[in-house]
Amino acid sequence: MGTVVHESLSSSFPDAWEHDFPLSEIGGSGVPAAVISCIGRDQASAEAAFTQRLSALKSPEVREFAGLFDGMLPCSVMVQGEKCWLVLKRVENQLASTQFGNAIMVPALSQCLVWSPDLAGDFAHASYMLEFFDQFGGLTLLVPPSGYCAACNDKPFVMRSKAFPGLGEWDGSLAFFYPGDGDVMLARPDGSTGVWQHEFSADYDESECTGPLGLLAKAIQSFLPSPPDPASRPPDCVARCDKNILVEVREAIKWAMNRA
Repeated sequence: MGTVVHESLSSSFPDAWEHDFPLSEIGGSGVPAAVISCIGRDQASAEAAFTQRLSALKSPEVREFAGLFDGMLPCSVMVQGEKCWLVLKRVENQLASTQFGNAIMVPALSQCLVWSPDLAGDFAHASYMLEFFDQFGGLTLLVPPSGYCAACNDKPFVMRSKAFPGLGEWDGSLAFFYPGDGDVMLARPDGSTGVWQHEFSADYDESECTGPLGLLAKAIQSFLPSPPDPASRPPDCVARCDKNILVEVREAIKWAMNRA
């Protein structure tokens, strides 16, 4: 109980500080005052605030995704730099140490992301995608959080073939979830879903990999297998999925937690 420091294994991410309820520390590595004012200091108020947040979801697709949290309760708050997550666990795991497989961390506060006019227009008919990023962008299973591994993208990011070869007709799609194996789960404005498969694309142009997503491309190179023979490669590196992106992400998270 109290505060636990989760040491980061990457120089790209600081250590994370996990604060159990009731919350007392504010500022520094403690829980920001803005978070405490929204979720309260104890577990009961945090549970009530999270339940209210879920009840306010507008899109049926996002409400269906939120079924992922059935049977889970807030047990602590994770702080890493300027980011903050609510740590959710099942009742039987409430007193267990937070680790991969027994917790889902969602952004402690909902976001209000600014979408570019072009993106907002492209995805206007799929508003559930926009709501998902506002509510659950940045969701992660990793302890401590470390970015593009078993994590949802924390903001809209358009995938481009120059940095991620093999996108084919999926060039311009949005990255949604990084399962942790080097792949990227994608969605297009028409609602179709796919998985960009890293094993079919081993020749990144690092000069095109700028910004945070450049870290993903560079990190993937460290564990990519030898590229398949060109004759055996598919026309593109994206495997089509049958379900909408949020169902696919939910199932991927369940699979990862059950596998841990």
